[in-house]
Amino acid sequence: MKRLFSLLLSLSVLLTLSTAIPPQQAFSRAETWVRVVPLQGKLLPGETTTVAVRVESVETLRAFDVSINFDPELLYIDPSSLLDGGFLGSGLFPPENGVNNDAGTITFGKAISGNAVSSGDGILFTFALTAGQTPGQAALTVTQSHLVDFAHFPVDHGVEDGLVRINLIQTGHQLYLPLILR
Repeated sequence: MKRLFSLLLSLSVLLTLSTAIPPQQAFSRAETWVRVVPLQGKLLPGETTTVAVRVESVETLRAFDVSINFDPELLYIDPSSLLDGGFLGSGLFPPENGVNNDAGTITFGKAISGNAVSSGDGILFTFALTAGQTPGQAALTVTQSHLVDFAHFPVDHGVEDGLVRINLIQTGHQLYLPLILR
């Protein structure tokens, strides 16, 4: 009787402990990241470059939604350049995808249905930005980032923002002025 009581007590403790841990935290995943690439860039006023938003080390991704803020005084994002990166394949796009250059926001999301998922590293979306005429530093700050797996659970992940430096003169070159002696 004492042995049965011990066994039942042990089982109830194990059952209590196993149900106290949420299922998405019960196993370890590779470190997943959403990154603005390049992380740092240098542009001259009026110069344009393409920026990608990448996901790295993700498992069974089914949907994502990312929002980025930028300084509209320093950067212009061409709304027609906001393009799917193809990592999820064919899917559904929410109607909120777009660029607001007045507010300095970019929003892009996508979901796939059925049994399709994507794993690994890839580009979620891209956009073209043009440096304004004022020199300075403009952050591309990921303000919202949601990744959803095949079971519709959130995927834990980190984010890395981007930074654009706008310079008046091209960096990496030295300017030599003539020395005139009298």
